[in-house]
Amino acid sequence: RFLAIFGNFKLIGKVDAELKMIKKDGNTIITSINGKVSRDADGNFKQTHCILTDITSQKIAQAKLVEQEESYRTLTNSSLDAIYVLRGKNLLMVNPAWEKMFGYTEEEVTKPGFDVMSTVASESISFIQNKYDNPDFDLSSSPSKYEFKGITKNGKVIFIDAVVTEIIWKGEKAFQGIYRDITDKKFSEAALRESEKRYRQVIENASDLIYTTDISGNFTYANATLLKNLGVTLEEVKSHNFRELVLPEFKSKLVLHYTRQVLERRPTSYIEFPFRTKSNGIKWFGQNADMKFENDKYIGFHVIARDITLLKETEEALKENEEKYRALFENNPHPMFVYDLDTLKFQEVNDAAVSHYGYSKEEFLSLTMKDIRPIEDVSLLLENINSSCSKIQNSGIWRHKKKDGTIIYVEIISHDLPQMKEKNSRLVLANDITEKLQAQKELVSAKEHAEEMNRLKTSFLNNMSH
Repeated sequence: RFLAIFGNFKLIGKVDAELKMIKKDGNTIITSINGKVSRDADGNFKQTHCILTDITSQKIAQAKLVEQEESYRTLTNSSLDAIYVLRGKNLLMVNPAWEKMFGYTEEEVTKPGFDVMSTVASESISFIQNKYDNPDFDLSSSPSKYEFKGITKNGKVIFIDAVVTEIIWKGEKAFQGIYRDITDKKFSEAALRESEKRYRQVIENASDLIYTTDISGNFTYANATLLKNLGVTLEEVKSHNFRELVLPEFKSKLVLHYTRQVLERRPTSYIEFPFRTKSNGIKWFGQNADMKFENDKYIGFHVIARDITLLKETEEALKENEEKYRALFENNPHPMFVYDLDTLKFQEVNDAAVSHYGYSKEEFLSLTMKDIRPIEDVSLLLENINSSCSKIQNSGIWRHKKKDGTIIYVEIISHDLPQMKEKNSRLVLANDITEKLQAQKELVSAKEHAEEMNRLKTSFLNNMSH
C-alpha cells in the first residue's frame, strides 16, 4: 500500500491517504498523510512536503461507534417492545416491533411529512400535546413514564405503556421511546375489577357471615351480615380480636382447635361455638375456616360462618323433649316398646315390658313382634302393620304370648315415629286386660246364673199356686 501511495506521488504531485505504520517500540498506529511535491522552475521534481498525523484514537472511536450502532440496531430489531427515535415531530427510526404494533413500515413513517400524532388516538392527543409542549418537560435527568391510547394504521385503538428518554442521535438531541402494548392487560384489569365488584357484592349481600383475620386472630374484614349479627360497625370489629367475642368457657377449645389446624396445616376446618353480641346477647355460629397463605406463608384465616342459633335452640328443645319422652317411656307402668316396621325387630323396650313378658332387655332386642304373638295371629299382625299409623291409634285387643307361653290379652295403642337411625319405627303401649276380660266373663256368667235361678224360682212359684 505504501508503494502504491508514493509510487505515483511524483506524477500526481500530492498525496492524501491513511496508512498503518510501526513505531520504534513496535506498536502499530494509524496515520493520516497529506503531502505535496515541490518542483523547480523547469518543472522538475525537487522535493516532497508531507504532514503525518496520528489518527489511531479517532479510528478506534469510529470503529466503536460503528460497532455500537450495529449493536443498537441488532438490539432494537430483536426487541419485543416497539422502539422509535423522534426529533420534533419527525420519526427517524422505528424497529420491527413498532412496525408490527402500528401497521406502518419504517420507510412510510420516516418520510418527510408523516405526522407522528396520527399514531395517537383522539382521546389521548391533548394529553400527549400538553406533555411535550410543557416547558418543564425535561428528560435529560430521568425518563418519562406514562400510559396513553394509540391508534394503528387500520384504526384499531390500543393501550400503550410508554417510557421516553432523551438521547443523542447522530450528533443531535432526540427522543427515544419504548412502547409496550398493554391492551390485553387493560381488558384483564377491567374484567378483574368487574369480577371483584361482583364478588364484593356477593359477599356483602350474602346471608352467611364472612370475615378474615390475621395470624393473631384480629379482624381484618367483616361483611355486613356479620356486623349486623354482632351489632357493631366495621371500625369497631377491626379493633377486636376474634377470641374476645367468644364466651369464656369456649375460648380454650377454640384456640386449641385452630392451633391444631395451623400446626397440621389443614386447609379447612369446621367448629360450632357461641358469640357474645354488643347487646350482651348470645348467638351460635357454625363456621368453616380456610387458612390463608402468601408465598407459602400462613397469614391468617378466611372464614364463612352461619348463624345456627335457631338450630341450637331447636336441638336443645328436642333434647328436652327426648328426655321427657325417655322418662315417660322408661317409667310408664304399662309395657311399651318400639319396633322396626320393616324387620319387625324390637328397638327399645321399657322396664314394664321386661317385667311383664319375662324376657330380659337383651332377649327382647333379639326378638321381633312375631315372637310375642301366637302363630295363628301372625297374619293378622302383618295386615295391621301395613296400614298407616301416623296418628295415635287404638288398634284394639290382641293376643300376646309371654316367655313362659302364657297367652294374654292386651289393648294396643300405637303411633308411628320419625325415623330413628334411618329406620321407620312404631311406638306401642300394651295394656294387659286379661284379668279385666276374665272378670267381665265371670260377671256375665254370674249374671246369667242369677237370671236362670230367678226364672226357675218364678216357675216353681207358679206351679205351687196351681
